Amino acid sequence: KANPSWKLQNIKETVMLDMGVDVSISKVKRAKATVMRRIYESCKGEYAKIFEYQAEILRSNPGSTVAVCLDPEFMEPVFQRFYVCFDACKKGLKNGCRKVIGVDGCFFKGACNGELICALGRDANNQIYPLAWAVVEKETEDSWT
Repeated sequence: KANPSWKLQNIKETVMLDMGVDVSISKVKRAKATVMRRIYESCKGEYAKIFEYQAEILRSNPGSTVAVCLDPEFMEPVFQRFYVCFDACKKGLKNGCRKVIGVDGCFFKGACNGELICALGRDANNQIYPLAWAVVEKETEDSWT
């Protein structure tokens, strides 16, 4: 779990050193596949709670903007994108930030791929001020809009 790129031979050697058991490469391969599948499934399960998260943001932060997009290519609901802009961030931008907005993104690596895109401003002290953020499947013109 801590090192998904760990080679099978190294796992086998570690099991031999730590537990004194000689296991076959096929058993190591199956065990690693089981662990990776469980990690992947637990990550995917979190996306089932996305609408609860949206409802809680809107309940606790009136005036906020939250948008959840599902992938239209699938019959069952499949998460595609999520956008959040808190009302306090909107008001702060209007009342005390410079009129320049920057956009940046970073990639998710691991069981769930995607990208986190953030819109940032600068306040009166030249500090970074978060405006909004979105989780998207990949950086495309459609996901930016």
